[in-house]
Amino acid sequence: MYSVKTGSQKEIKVDVNGLEFLVNDKSIDASVERISASKYIVHYKNKSHTIEILGVNNEDKTVNLVINNKQINLFLRDKMDALLEKLGMNQQVSSAIKDLKAPMPGLILEICVSENQEVKKGDPLIVLEAMKMENVIKAHGEGVVKSILVKEKQSVEKNQVMIKF
Repeated sequence: MYSVKTGSQKEIKVDVNGLEFLVNDKSIDASVERISASKYIVHYKNKSHTIEILGVNNEDKTVNLVINNKQINLFLRDKMDALLEKLGMNQQVSSAIKDLKAPMPGLILEICVSENQEVKKGDPLIVLEAMKMENVIKAHGEGVVKSILVKEKQSVEKNQVMIKF
């Protein structure tokens, strides 16, 4: 079971039990058709929804999706996260970041930082265009920019190191 949240939306519980989908502990009639390694079609209430997984960040427990041509970031919490929160152990120590990797292939539109600049969690680092959408890549921890390995208008591949801290 996962708790899923999109930005400021309320959290919902999602579980897959065999072929049954549960949302907030209620069974829903939906089916999933796999099109490719990262693309799916979900059939729900006589409608089809195309879903493409752009990236998964296991460290932050986030998933970057495109659902019906709209980009959405999901924030996931599992049973262990809920237990840690219940015990008051969910406060993460601000982590130092080592490098920034491209979450997906794309084109660098803007570099928002410079070498030797201090960054804090949430600061914008790079604007990356992927699938005709602009994605602001933000810092997931604190650090000082050691080197910038890309330039504006440069194409990058998934997991390519763009900035070292």
